[in-house]
Amino acid sequence: MLNEKTIFTFIEKTEITSDGKKTFYFTQMQKPEDMIPMMVTGSLSFKKEEAEEMFNLIVQNNGQMESQTILKTIIK
Repeated sequence: MLNEKTIFTFIEKTEITSDGKKTFYFTQMQKPEDMIPMMVTGSLSFKKEEAEEMFNLIVQNNGQMESQTILKTIIK
């Protein structure tokens, strides 16, 4: 396998639409088993600073966008 690491990429994309020219930012993540990188859900923003902050959080958490911890279970 060529790549054994997860790749995180911060993207700026500009599109021409009927509303004019729009620029937005997002994070792509590619895991070793993925053939193509995918946009990380929740990372899209029209504000570069906001999107870059999200990018940094995504990288810090290795792409894990949520976690869950069982605090207590009772079986009677």
